[in-house]
Amino acid sequence: MEDNNNDHHGYNEGKGGWNVARLVLKKKKINQMADNSGYPSKQMKVSLARRQAQNKSLQQQNEQLKLENEKLKKENYAIKLQEFNSICGTCHMRAENACLGTEIQRLYARATNQETEAQPEEVDLPFPPTAGSQEGAPLNQDEPAPPSK
Repeated sequence: MEDNNNDHHGYNEGKGGWNVARLVLKKKKINQMADNSGYPSKQMKVSLARRQAQNKSLQQQNEQLKLENEKLKKENYAIKLQEFNSICGTCHMRAENACLGTEIQRLYARATNQETEAQPEEVDLPFPPTAGSQEGAPLNQDEPAPPSK
C-alpha cells in the first residue's frame, strides 16, 4: 500500500516541506546534545547558533583572505618579472639573438633544399645509349635537338 499524503522520510508538503523536516531533526538533535551535555536545550540552541555564526564569519574572512592572497601573488609575480627584465636586459638580447640565429639557419636550410629540388642533378644512366640516339638528343624526335656545347 502506498501512502498518498507525501509523508516520506519526514517530508510533508502541507507543512512547509523539507524545511519543516529539517527543523524537526535539528530540534531533536539539539535536545539529544543537551541531554548528553547536561546543559538546558535553550542554552544549547543559543550556543549552536553562536558557533554557526562564528563559522560563517570565519568562512567569509577566509574567502576574503584567499582573494587577497591571489591578488598579492599576481602583484609579486609582476614585480619579479619587471625586476628580472630591468636587471637582465642583456640576457634577453642574447637569448633573442640565439633564437633569431637558429631561425635564420632553419630558413637558409629550407631555401637551399628548395633550390636543389628545382635544379635536378645529372644522373648517369645504368645502360649505354642506343645506336640511333645521340647523347643529349631528345627522346621525342619531333622536338629539335638542344644546341651542343
